[in-house]
Amino acid sequence: MVTKSTAHRRAPPPGGTIVTTLRLVLRGLQVFVALVVMGLYAHSVRQRQQGQFATHPSAYSAAAYGVAVSVLSIAVAAAWSVPGVRSWRFFAVDTVLVVLWLALFGTFARDWVNGNDGYGAEGNRMRVAVWFDLAGALLWFATAAGSYPPFNPNTCEEESTS
Repeated sequence: MVTKSTAHRRAPPPGGTIVTTLRLVLRGLQVFVALVVMGLYAHSVRQRQQGQFATHPSAYSAAAYGVAVSVLSIAVAAAWSVPGVRSWRFFAVDTVLVVLWLALFGTFARDWVNGNDGYGAEGNRMRVAVWFDLAGALLWFATAAGSYPPFNPNTCEEESTS
């Protein structure tokens, strides 16, 4: 009788099914928030390109930055959601995205949180975008904190077996 080798089998995901499910839910929320933010800021970019200058003077470059951060976030969250990718190895990338989202929030919060009411529907849309920026920063902070090696006991186990 031939016995099967178990050496080729992968180890179960770190933390088990609950941690894997939580990680995928957080990554899914990151993609959702980034898609919303991209849509909100892309509208401002498009208005400016069509010659409609109803936006705040600094909104064009900041909105383009918002679209860029959103695209980067979607790409990273999608890459980290692939089964088998150990996202804790890329803790620094998550941390950089936290800083980018906080900069995006700070840029727009300065202009829109205090009630820049002279811009009508544009102002309302931008105020909504500001709070989605904060939600994005908090989601990326959650995944960065969860993947920080001293907080993740699975990093030591995997390093010793590799």
